[in-house]
Amino acid sequence: MFHTVFATRFIRRMTNGRTVPCLIECEDDSGQKHELVVKFSANMFEKEKNLAIEAIVAILASDLNLPVPEPFLVELSSIFVDQMIDQEVKDTMQKSCSLAFGSLHVKHYSSWIKDQKIKREMTQSASEVLLFDAIIRNADRRPSNPNCLFLGDSLCIFDHELALTSRFFWQDPWEGGGLKDIVDGEKHIFARPYFEKRPSNFDRFVDAWSVVTDERIEEYKRTLPAKWVVGNEQAIDEIMVYFKQVRSNIRIITENALKELG
Repeated sequence: MFHTVFATRFIRRMTNGRTVPCLIECEDDSGQKHELVVKFSANMFEKEKNLAIEAIVAILASDLNLPVPEPFLVELSSIFVDQMIDQEVKDTMQKSCSLAFGSLHVKHYSSWIKDQKIKREMTQSASEVLLFDAIIRNADRRPSNPNCLFLGDSLCIFDHELALTSRFFWQDPWEGGGLKDIVDGEKHIFARPYFEKRPSNFDRFVDAWSVVTDERIEEYKRTLPAKWVVGNEQAIDEIMVYFKQVRSNIRIITENALKELG
């Protein structure tokens, strides 16, 4: 589901990001080069578990045709790490799992602007991102930290390592009140106040969930490297069960969303 590549050239740190992601040139087995934004486990709150969540969310979003950059598994060889000049980044790599998470570097896009209105042409894509974030319990796309790029009417969303956290004090999105945050402009960049035109349906989004079969969901877990899974099996299994519940209740979820956004 995502390709393994090898880190070959450090380019720079990214300008933003609590996890200190870095731009690194990588190569695949065929010699093709890719510029990736790479995250390391040592800078994650829950280490390899957060890398696994990043990967799972990226694969699910891709299956749903949501605007996420292509994900990669990045191998950090000891030779590459030893040659690092930036000592802080080198220390981070040495403390991290040798398999990092990478996503394709998106160029020519601009960061979403605080309190920016959602143009009518972007209604569908923005509302689907809003609902997706509600489903994956992602609270990290706020006006102060949008984690979203745009180019014309196209979006690109990223940074999902804090999604799918504990379900304590959480209402599932198919329950009454489970989508209350999608109306709060302080909690999401695509919340109800920012729409010039409210969405009229989520038909495409519902249809997209048809590909997320039980077998496909189990593939999400199998595609993860063992180094990310060991010690996190229960949490990952709970995520898989949750995705199946979401798929079974997707009609109810979208109907509730339309009521909240109406």
